[in-house]
Amino acid sequence: MEVDPDLYGQTGCRQRKSLVTTRHSCTLFECKTAQVRELSVKNITLSADENLIAAARRRAVAEHTTLNAQFRLWLENYAGRRQQATEAMRVIHELQSGVLTGGRKFTRDEMNER
Repeated sequence: MEVDPDLYGQTGCRQRKSLVTTRHSCTLFECKTAQVRELSVKNITLSADENLIAAARRRAVAEHTTLNAQFRLWLENYAGRRQQATEAMRVIHELQSGVLTGGRKFTRDEMNER
């Protein structure tokens, strides 16, 4: 059986293609039109304890969201942690190289002066 690459992508997994849609939002005073790019979404299957899933769903409902939305937020955060840490270390090194003290060591009181 041949797999349709437009529907299933190169991996053979069913996924939605990225779409660009036009959205309109109007108020009493003005209307705005925006081009919105919807990202491709891929379905995955996870396994977890039934009670844990039920508790997570209850919490999501209490927070007026969904378990899928919360998982997407977690995944974005998880994927970005290494990049955030790398960027933070770059900034620290940049700041350390930009502070010229002439070799002088400051006391705690001097460093906390305002």
